[in-house]
Amino acid sequence: MVRAATVGVAPYLTPDQRSGIAQLQAALTHAHPTALAASDLTAHAVDLLRHRCEPAHLLAELRLRVSTSRSTCRTDWLGNLAPRAERAAFIAAG
Repeated sequence: MVRAATVGVAPYLTPDQRSGIAQLQAALTHAHPTALAASDLTAHAVDLLRHRCEPAHLLAELRLRVSTSRSTCRTDWLGNLAPRAERAAFIAAG
């Protein structure tokens, strides 16, 4: 999670880039769907808090993120790791 948090504070990243970097870091070290989902969500949470979200609203924002990205696996970032992870069920399990 420490690496994912630093992705959340990195400037000039698009949401897709932030998500891809976070998922790639988790895939390299853990290769588990929960790790990919948690890393992506952690980077998103840090970005939210840094830019536009009050802490009291964070949980609602994270629930929205989970509901809209439940089956989003950043295969464009995962390279050779993508064949296993591209299944929507894999990332949704996380």
